[in-house]
Order: sequence, then structure tokens, then C-alpha cells
Amino acid sequence: VDAHLAANPLLDDSLSLDLNAPGGVDLEGALRGKGLEPGDFSGVVCSGALPYLTHPEHVLKQGARMLSENGVLLVSWTTSVREAKVTRGWASMDSAEQLDFVKQCLVAGGLSAESLRVEVSGPTHGEKLVLVSAANTAAKGGLEADAGVKSKVSGAVLKEAMRTQRRSRRDRQRQKEQDEKPFRLKIISPPPAQLLE
Repeated sequence: VDAHLAANPLLDDSLSLDLNAPGGVDLEGALRGKGLEPGDFSGVVCSGALPYLTHPEHVLKQGARMLSENGVLLVSWTTSVREAKVTRGWASMDSAEQLDFVKQCLVAGGLSAESLRVEVSGPTHGEKLVLVSAANTAAKGGLEADAGVKSKVSGAVLKEAMRTQRRSRRDRQRQKEQDEKPFRLKIISPPPAQLLE
């Protein structure tokens, strides 16, 4: 990684850290070693690393501490991961639970629950990209960090909506297949008992 970063002519400086270091990573200390302080960043991005972190709460909390006023932390991951390297905790959760977990971590790290934004993109069938962002702006109404994030849609409701959507898509596909088949009409009737004149 260091050689790859050093080869980038647009990069002034870089820092490589083991985010799974025993006892957790000291991001703040490492950045201070580079002359940076908490609050020096308007944005922090954690891209694709979350399913592989042994202490994701700690990493996200440290990332949130680096943000300046109105700074934004963006977390992204895909639904297609390298199974051999994913942590057991991440693998044991379904998609809705993973999303709730990330939202809880961001709020526990001091970010505003009202600023949470979630985007999911990708094909109907296949790998999805999930983006979750939050800012450290003051929460309206005095919501405390430990109050948690209340989703407007529960995990059970979300799962049922996804099942209904899949069923509806499957039914539309079956109807389309039926509509594309050639229509043939065969009338079979006995000859009339008496002929009409």
C-alpha cells in the first residue's frame, strides 16, 4: 500500500495504519504525528473497509472526532464481499441489520442522527453499493448520542416490503413471458344437430 501511495504524483503526504491492530488503532495520535489535529478535516471517507474491521465502532468514532464543524463522515460498502476475510460479526447480520449497525455507530460517535443519509445503488439483481453519511452538526431537539437512531421503517417492515417487491417483480416477469407466447385459438365443437337453411 505504501509503495502504491508513494507512486501517486498528486499525493503530498500519506499515512498507512492497521485498522485491525490489537487494542484498536490510534488514528488521532497518528494524525498528530503528521501535524494534524481533531477538527482539521471537512470530510472523512471509510470506503469498503467496514466488513473487514474487527472494531468498526472504534474506527468510525475516531473518524468522527477528526471532523471540523459541519464535517461529514461517509461510509460505503458493497453487498458482495470476500467471505474469507469478512468478520464474523458483519457476516452474521443481514443487510438491514448492517445498515442499522452503521447508523448506530455514527450516532454513538457523536454525529447527528438528523443528518444521516442512506443511498443504495446497483442493479435489481446483483451487487449493491451502500453509502451512509452523517454530519457532526448539532442535533435539533437535543437528541443525545446514546438515544440511538430510530428508523422510520423497522427491519421487519423493510424485509416484508422487499419480499413483496420481489414477488411483484417475479409476477410481472411471468406475465411478460406469458404475453410473449403466441396466442392460438382452437375451437372444437360438435356438428350442429340440424342444419340451418
